[in-house]
Amino acid sequence: MTAIGGDSNMNYHSVKAGISGYQSANYFTQSDEHISMALVPEKALPPLLNEFNVRGELSFRVRRILRMCHVAAEEAMAGFTGKTAIPLIFATPTNEVSLSEQFPARFIHYLAKQTGLPIDPRISRLIGTGRSGVLDALALALRYLYEGDFESILIGGGDSYQHTELLAALDKEARILAPGVMNGFAPGEGASFVLLTRDPSGALRTETHLLSLRPPGVANEPGHLFSNEPYRGDGLAQAFKQALATSAGEVKICDIYSSMNGEQYWAKEYGVARMRHQDYFEEAATLHHPADCYGDLGAATGAALINLAVQAQLNGQPAKPSLIYCSSDHRCRAAVRFEPISVASVQALQSTPLTRHVSS
Repeated sequence: MTAIGGDSNMNYHSVKAGISGYQSANYFTQSDEHISMALVPEKALPPLLNEFNVRGELSFRVRRILRMCHVAAEEAMAGFTGKTAIPLIFATPTNEVSLSEQFPARFIHYLAKQTGLPIDPRISRLIGTGRSGVLDALALALRYLYEGDFESILIGGGDSYQHTELLAALDKEARILAPGVMNGFAPGEGASFVLLTRDPSGALRTETHLLSLRPPGVANEPGHLFSNEPYRGDGLAQAFKQALATSAGEVKICDIYSSMNGEQYWAKEYGVARMRHQDYFEEAATLHHPADCYGDLGAATGAALINLAVQAQLNGQPAKPSLIYCSSDHRCRAAVRFEPISVASVQALQSTPLTRHVSS
């Protein structure tokens, strides 16, 4: 769920058509200019249970995230047929030390109760690394799938920039898109999930291919936005290296799905990572940065990008691999190779996480 769509397929077609969810919001910069944001319509969100809607119990931002996650998690779990509750590894907004409000540790308990979905909070986890969170969650999900006794696992993320204190901090750094700001981004909000399985018979597929995610590459950038170290782009390059080393074949990457949000800062590291690994990419590979349409989704970014890659295959795009990557404001960088695998070669799969269902 994003500002431009209430489900995965709608988001895919809206992004493909270049539809923008940007609007002049009722939040203001320190210069009294309206901030440009990409917000989910209030009428698209389900009501909260009464116990979560009590004023002061949960903040406005957390209530928004919970309601968006209700929609997206239900879509992702629609194909689940298991008899026992499964883990959820959930990417949360970054708990910035400068903010008075911290994300609640019991959020997964709230989500399980709000939705009634078969999610077991006792074996679930929160990951607070920001934009890279869902791809970080994928790395942990592999351990659940192949070292634990789980046939399916849910990963996802939710975020919203509808937080006055957070917007004020970003505005102070001139990072928010508004009149007079040349290099800002549009704060967005959304939720997105991916249901993973190790059972090929339960995986999403086209007529000829199963849709899989290879093990992700996870790395750190010493010169991140809040560091005094030189910014060389080494972190993302290392994440690319790890992700591309897990290739299942010799077919080159034809699409790159990026977390870039319009700030110039992110272009340098992409250029470094692409240049160092150019042999892995088709010369005419397409770079997608859908934040141009639905704004910066924060912690929901990784799953939303996976969803776009999946929907491209389900909507008839040629079966070629893609690379999905996310960069957080802080040190975390992550990338994953999305791989359509021929049904004929399924028997050869031993340790590949398959997308069972997706949602945005």
